[in-house]
Amino acid sequence: MAPEIVNRKGHSTAADFWSLGVLMYEMLTGHLPFQGADRRETMTQILKAKLRMPGFLSPEAQSLLRLLFKRNPQNRLGSGFGGIQQIKDHPFFDSINWMRLLNRQVSPPFKPFLDSSDETEFFDTEFTTKTPCDSPALPPSAAAHELFRGFSFVASHMYEQMAKNEVKKRLHHNPEQRIAAAGILTYPWRTSRKDSSDDSLSYIKGIGTVTGALTSTYKALESANSPSPLCPVNASALAQRRKKERGSSQSESSMTAVIA
Repeated sequence: MAPEIVNRKGHSTAADFWSLGVLMYEMLTGHLPFQGADRRETMTQILKAKLRMPGFLSPEAQSLLRLLFKRNPQNRLGSGFGGIQQIKDHPFFDSINWMRLLNRQVSPPFKPFLDSSDETEFFDTEFTTKTPCDSPALPPSAAAHELFRGFSFVASHMYEQMAKNEVKKRLHHNPEQRIAAAGILTYPWRTSRKDSSDDSLSYIKGIGTVTGALTSTYKALESANSPSPLCPVNASALAQRRKKERGSSQSESSMTAVIA
């Protein structure tokens, strides 16, 4: 975090240039520029600690980092009249042709060779030796559901998910519970089948009739569950319920005033 963020005094794009400095420092040295034993100590270092530069960094790299780590955002490189062009014009980037880089015409100096997409050869052992663990999201609470009561919009991509759920029911891993092709073809939605080039569910190889039936299921789901047309905000179920609640509250207040 940039010092102005730590101080909670408001920040601008200059905070991004501080973050650029942190990224460059870590990539060049393998360490963070400011890192304490805990969050509080780290923030104290960001505000007060002296920036240490390893001797193996080039003079150009040290110069750029010192300009990016100015604690006063107004003095930070990139915050002046020239904006980000000040950073691009720094001697550290003399060898960079920015236009060629933007047009993806610059070959990277190193291309890792991988036999498969799940190789970890180029990850530090600090991370690959750790025991993997999942961190599943907490299930939504009843209060969270209550917040959206009255909303009827359903995202279009949900229809395909609903169709896939239907497919899973009909392709159970237990053969005894798996419905046969003939059973799918007698499903009520089968009657709504239309000629379609939709092959989003065609991974069921070798069973053309089943594929057609499942496509019909998808189309029927899409048709049966299409969201209702949008209506004015004040006409929605949620707005009507809130209006009713406000009216009830005002009536109670009036009765209280009369009794008083």
